[in-house]
Amino acid sequence: MLKNKIIYFIINSFFIIVALLCINYNTIFNNNFSFPSIILIVFLFLIVHLARFIRMYFILLENLINPNRFLQLYIKTTFVSTLVPFKAGELYKMYCYSIETDNTLTGIVTVMIEKFFDALVLCLFMAPYSFSQSVFNPLYVILLVFIVLVLILYFSFEGTYRYLNNFLIRRGGGHKTLALLKILEGTKKGYDSAKHTIKGRFVLLLSLSIIAWGVESLLVTLLNSNRLNFDLNVVFQYISDGFFGITNILFSQYASLCAIIFIPLLLIIYSKKYFIVLKNKKGANNGKANRSLRR
Repeated sequence: MLKNKIIYFIINSFFIIVALLCINYNTIFNNNFSFPSIILIVFLFLIVHLARFIRMYFILLENLINPNRFLQLYIKTTFVSTLVPFKAGELYKMYCYSIETDNTLTGIVTVMIEKFFDALVLCLFMAPYSFSQSVFNPLYVILLVFIVLVLILYFSFEGTYRYLNNFLIRRGGGHKTLALLKILEGTKKGYDSAKHTIKGRFVLLLSLSIIAWGVESLLVTLLNSNRLNFDLNVVFQYISDGFFGITNILFSQYASLCAIIFIPLLLIIYSKKYFIVLKNKKGANNGKANRSLRR
């Protein structure tokens, strides 16, 4: 148990330190926004992440994670996944949700569902523009391929599962067969969980995704021009550069915003946890001292 806690602490520390090293600190102090613009920027940022927080909470609703604990998870995983390039932070997000739910497959499926809805909304936003302007966008193709592959996997899984399950049972016993059946049953549980989540909450998750990306588009245009002058070119360039790990001023500003808002929250969260542990330890020591006196 102690070994698992130490590993969890090391992995958390590693990814948070890497995220801190990825911040372009120059952009934090070189933004010339008016005070009303700063208020609006922070407000839009909070709306974006409120929508994403609610979406993720509903994806993991059956796991009954305490809302305060879930908020801690969301802040640290979002902080890392936003700042670490090439979407490597998504692996950290999968790891954290796997540990929290005590199920590796649940952590992976949760992030895949989140990414599926992000990809779906981005394709809906980008498709009309790409076709009307006859612009080839590599990100649009990647997202479309991802959506198609997920849908093929989703709709073909049950038939494939029945075939493989019958095949392995007819094949007979053996360690390899039992191991494969166990893996197959694990994937079936992950599929059933994803199916239940998507079937019961598809409209809600899609709506929250549209709100999140719609508001983030407004936020990006405000960061770009210091006014709400919506520009699809700017928004798509920001999304594309962020996906491929290319640094641009808008993504740096958004990352700076994450740092300004999330770092203090992370400090509060971990300071609170430290004082709670310290208080419990002190209480335990006092209890031992009292028992010794009674003896």
